[in-house]
Amino acid sequence: MSEEDNKDELISKVSRKLKSSTDDISPQLAARLQAARKMAIEKGLSKEPVFTKYWKPATMALSSAAALVVVLLTTNIQTAQDLNIMEDLTLLSAHQEIEFYENIEFYSWLEEAQENG
Repeated sequence: MSEEDNKDELISKVSRKLKSSTDDISPQLAARLQAARKMAIEKGLSKEPVFTKYWKPATMALSSAAALVVVLLTTNIQTAQDLNIMEDLTLLSAHQEIEFYENIEFYSWLEEAQENG
């Protein structure tokens, strides 16, 4: 016998055994079992899947986190731009001669060299 034949034989034996066991029960018990099966099926069909229970809070949490990241990144960028504007205003409002502005790169290099060396 092949494996497929063994499976078919096992299925038929189990099926006959189950059918014979249901023949021996009383009609009241059979009715109660049928009602319990029906109730279980209806409850199972109406049950909401688990993932739908949690997707709304998870979506709201992710949206809030994304909004927070955007706000924080935008704030940091604006702060850096404000600092650059303040440096420019300081340079423009200073009463220095034109030679100072022409040599400003040299002065910044000199300052860095003195700090590092």
